[in-house]
Amino acid sequence: MSPLSVGSTLSEIVRLSHRSLIRLRHGLLVQIRRDAVGSNRAPFLADRMSVNIAPADVDQLAATLQHKITHGRLYLT
Repeated sequence: MSPLSVGSTLSEIVRLSHRSLIRLRHGLLVQIRRDAVGSNRAPFLADRMSVNIAPADVDQLAATLQHKITHGRLYLT
C-alpha cells in the first residue's frame, strides 16, 4: 500500500471524525494551514514531508469538520 498524501490523509481524518477529539483534529488543521501559507513558526511536518495542500483546501476541510460537529447548525458569535 502506498502512502497517502497530506491532503488525502486530512480528508480521511475529517471523514472519519465524530465528536471525540474534535479540538485535536481542529488543531491539526490549524497547524497544517500554517505550514501551507508559510508561517514563520517551526513547521509541523518539518523534515518529514512537504505540505502539498492549498490553504483553501484546508479551510474547506475545517468547514466540513465544523459542519459535522454542529450537525449543520449555525451559531452566531
